[in-house]
Amino acid sequence: MKDASTSLLSLTVAPAQVLRGEQALELSGNALARFGSRPLVVGGKMALPTKVQIVLEQEQLSYHLASYSPD
Repeated sequence: MKDASTSLLSLTVAPAQVLRGEQALELSGNALARFGSRPLVVGGKMALPTKVQIVLEQEQLSYHLASYSPD
């Protein structure tokens, strides 16, 4: 039987960082860039094509957007 602590697969369930506040999306560029240069961003259909996309482009990230709608 294989010990779960020696598994090569690691899965993080909780978010690594949560940003909150009035201008969280507008100020999220630096935080997103720290995760890497090619983020996958999952969100709602209203926020993704506008504010999030602008922030990602300002940080010059090569990104992919995915919507969770409809859930």
